[in-house]
Parts: sequence; structure tokens; C-alpha cells
Amino acid sequence: MFLKYFQIKNFRCIEKLDIEFKKGVNVFIGENNTGKTSIIDALRLSLGLGTQRRDIFFSPDDFFINRFGIRADTSEFDLTFADVSKDERGIFIDLLALENGEYVLKLHLRYQLRIKGGIEVITYKCWGGEHEGQNISYEMMDAFYYVYLEALRDAERYLRPTRENRLSLLLRRLKSNPKEQSELAKIINNKIKTTTEWMDLIKEAKNRINEHLKRTSLNQQTIDIDFLPLEYKKIAENLKMYLPKSWLVKKTEITNNFTDNSWEKYFVNPKDNELIFNENTMANIDSDSLSLDKKELLKNIFQRIKDRFELTRNGLGYNNLIYISTVIGDLFERASSDTERYVSLLIEEPEAHIHPQLQNLLFDYFRVMEDTNIQVFISSHSPTITAKTHIDSIAILQCATNNITITPIRKISLDVDEKNYLRRFLDVTKSQLFFSKGVILVEGISEALLLPIFADIMGKECNLNQLGIEIVNIGGVAFKPFAKLFNSCNRAKRLNINCSILTDDDSNSPRARNARALAGGKLKVFLSNNTFEFELYLQNEIVVSEIYRQLHPQFSLNTGDISNKAIQFMEKIKTNKDKAVFAQMLAEKLKNNNISFNVPLYIQNAIKWAENKK
Repeated sequence: MFLKYFQIKNFRCIEKLDIEFKKGVNVFIGENNTGKTSIIDALRLSLGLGTQRRDIFFSPDDFFINRFGIRADTSEFDLTFADVSKDERGIFIDLLALENGEYVLKLHLRYQLRIKGGIEVITYKCWGGEHEGQNISYEMMDAFYYVYLEALRDAERYLRPTRENRLSLLLRRLKSNPKEQSELAKIINNKIKTTTEWMDLIKEAKNRINEHLKRTSLNQQTIDIDFLPLEYKKIAENLKMYLPKSWLVKKTEITNNFTDNSWEKYFVNPKDNELIFNENTMANIDSDSLSLDKKELLKNIFQRIKDRFELTRNGLGYNNLIYISTVIGDLFERASSDTERYVSLLIEEPEAHIHPQLQNLLFDYFRVMEDTNIQVFISSHSPTITAKTHIDSIAILQCATNNITITPIRKISLDVDEKNYLRRFLDVTKSQLFFSKGVILVEGISEALLLPIFADIMGKECNLNQLGIEIVNIGGVAFKPFAKLFNSCNRAKRLNINCSILTDDDSNSPRARNARALAGGKLKVFLSNNTFEFELYLQNEIVVSEIYRQLHPQFSLNTGDISNKAIQFMEKIKTNKDKAVFAQMLAEKLKNNNISFNVPLYIQNAIKWAENKK
């Protein structure tokens, strides 16, 4: 089974939000303050009711406050699980409901804020199925299991040998049979008790204590000392994780301090220039017939190398990967061995401290989880992860006028070919459109280079970066798949931000007609009278000619009116194939010099629409 629908009401920044999830991986993306963390925490509150060690609690600050400052006194979470198997119907019988002829599981939570004696008190109730009052047992809620990885996680701390650490959970999952656990613990306990050095030490300590007891007690009291039996759980919790060791030492570091070959036994390849410590031999160094200074030398070198490979020596990014891998290992074992549980992973910003190439590898591995019984919920700001995510797994969170909306891309009317097109073209740069407050789609690099500068010329209030406007270079005129993200008349099937298409008219060509047909919803199309370069020349003859002469000193145009000259310029720049170079030079000229420049009206209108100013 999997969580399919989740409705949140009056929780933090969310007044009401209906979310539809899919099996496998679900990724929420969006700018800051759009509710990503609130959704993750709402899931933690809902799925953690049966957890003995709760990691989140509902507080008075979690109730929604509207724009008038009025705080709600109830918060509601409603969850619907689909694809429920016959066995799961029996396990989760208290949650069972019939919906559209299919069995589903329904879980409902209500938090209520009351004032008692001037003190804020929060009460909650939960029930299952279709009718309020259907109680849910603790054992049933314990069958919901999740692991939460927060955004600012301290991976090094979580990997330390402490109670209930992730490594110990994995080991207990790998060897879950109590009898087998007991046998493994017995091996270690017996080994300790048969170690002569330890037993002699204990005997000496016992004799010292008993000697003093004989002198201080009237009844000749004596004591005995023995090891407290180590349980499998305690052994697992005290294991420490290290990085792989290379044990490399320069041969000269050893031979310069030894006059014979007695050092060779301590290394795996003593004939090579780079020596590798034999860890097993090093463990017995104290019992070997070496001088104290030689023993000390070997121990110091050994310890120095060993210290290099503590996790504290590792970078934050790699420690995060180690921690995430340990968690996933535990989840995989739990999902495969404990089929009577619902298992999920909630992770905020998996990209934390990890460079883009490692993000790629990590997310490739998340996608492997699509074939398991683990449902994954991820919130992210990373364009790299967004670009790697399957389109059907992405949901866009947006906030406008204090209203948060969520749009799963799979709900937008894209056919298979259009989805494939978007999947190929949503590289890191283009995927940034999902985090923006407005989008301008352009044909090529020339427009992409110049539009931010044109916006600055229009005034400080039009700065694209400050307003969060993203320019997306389509690299042609295949606007349709991108346009469908914005142009639906159905608000639930489009992104809730303005989008402009900026393209050429080319004398009412078929491509111009196709572009016009894409207008609708939050998308408008803005066409030049001819081409981008034609419009630039028409409005700025002197500046454009000066720049182009730097590329072609012999540049000149036949006499004629300004429109005729603009057409000639357009043909020359097309023939010479230097549109991009010209655009770059013009951009530098406008950026570094305070000169007068007229931005074509259709470009101004496109920028204003994207900025929601028209």
C-alpha cells in the first residue's frame, strides 16, 4: 500500500492543501516559505502516533494564522492509503473504508486548542475508517514506520556509538532472530572470559578489594568480580564506524629506525617502497621481543594513520552520504523482512553539503527505491535534483497572496512525447523555472543574454534577479511542452506564476501562429514585428551599428528608410552567423556604459507580464 491522498487544514502556513502522492519517490520543490517543511512535519505527526520515541510534538504555534492575525483553534490531517492488499486489510482493519468500489485505509487526526484557567491546552483525537469514533489501537499505529532526515542534520553525531544509533538499528535488523542474537553475544562474552590478560587483571583487583574487606568487616565479607554479560543490542550500539584504511607508510620511515629486518613481520608487503601495516600483527606488538623504543615507534605510526580515518576527519558532504546510506540500509531490510508495516523515508534537502555530481549519484539511488515497498517524500531546493527527478514525481509548491498551492506535474496535460521532451531539456538551468516567481521563454542565447540588462534599463523595480524571474532559453521554437506548464484554464493543472513567450513574428509565419495558439491561463505570447535583431536596430540604429562595426569594420548599409536598414542588418547578422557574439558585445556595452537605449515595446510588455505588473 502507499499514501495516496493527504489533506492538511490550518497547520502553520497552510490554510488548506490537498496533496496527491504516488508510489515510490515524491519530490516537493519550490522557493522558500511555500510549505515544504510543513508538509514533512505534518507527515511526521500523522505517521508517528505509534512511535515510542516521538521526535515531534504539536504546539500552539502550529495553528494557522490568517492575514488578519486570527489564529485557528483546530488543525486537521486526513490520510488515505491505496493499493491495500488482502493481508493489509486484516492488519489495518480499524482504518478500512470503501471508496469508489475499492478498499482504502483512512486515518484522521484533529488537534484542538482550548484555554483552561488562562493556559493554552492542546488535545487531539484520531480515528480510522469513514466514521468518527472508530478507535485505533496502539499496535496498529505502531505498524506505521518512518525515518526522518532533517535539513540541518548532524551526520557525524548520528553515526556515533550511542543508544539506538542508525548503525545498531541496521545490525539488529540484519540479525533479527533473538536466538541468533544471543549466540553472537555469547561468542564475545566467552572470548572475554578466556582472555588471560583480562582474567589476571580481574583476579588482581578482586584480591586487592578482599584484602581490605578482611581488615574492615567483622564477618570476613568477600566479593567476586565478573563481566556484565553483553547483550547483542549493546554490542551493536557500541560499534564505531570508520573510513576504509589504506595503512600506507613510506619504507624509509621504518628502515631508518631499524638496523635489522625485524620490522618486516608488521607489514603485508615489506619488499615494496610503500608499506602496508598488518593490523593483526600490530595487535600483538606488546608481546613481541622488540625494544621499547621500537615498539613505541610502530605504535605511534600505527595510531597516526588510524586517526586519519575517523569520521571527524571526513567532510560534511561525505558524512551525510554515509549517514543516508546507513538509514537506507536499515529501511531496505525493514521493508523486506517486516511486510506488515508501512515504511517511509522523509528527507529534507538531501543535497545538504553535497556537490552536484554527488547529488546525481544520490538521487539515482533514491530512484532504485521505486521498486521497493518504501515510499519516499523529499523536499528540495536543488535544481540538480529536480533535473534528475522523473517528471511524474515532481510537485511544485507556490505561495501567492498567502495562499499555498501544490501542482503535481503529472496532473498537467502533457502527452508522453511532451513529457519525454521536458525530461531531456530540464537540465539544471531550465529546472530553475520551478523555483521562480515568473518565467520568460526565449528562442536563443541572444535574448537570454540581453533580457536581464533590458529589464535594468526599464528601472530598478524591474530587476529580474530581485523579482525572482527566470529566463529559459529553449534553443529553438519548441515552446509547447513548456507552455503547457502554464496555459491551462484549470488552476489545478498549471503553475501559479506568469509566463511570457518571446518570439519572432516572421510575417505571420506558421511558427508565429503556433506560438499565438499557446496563449492561455497564466501564459501570454509577445511577438516582434519581424525578428529580435530587427527590433533592436529599428529602435537603436546608432548604438547597434557602432557595436556591429567592431565585429565588421567594413559594415555599411544601403540608403533607405529605417525599416529597410533594419531588414538589411537582420540579413547580414543572419548570413554572418554572429548573433550570439553581437548580443554578448551589446550586453557588455550596455552594462558597463551609461548610454541611452530604447527597449522594444514588445520586450517591455513580456518582462512586465512575467513580473506580474501588467
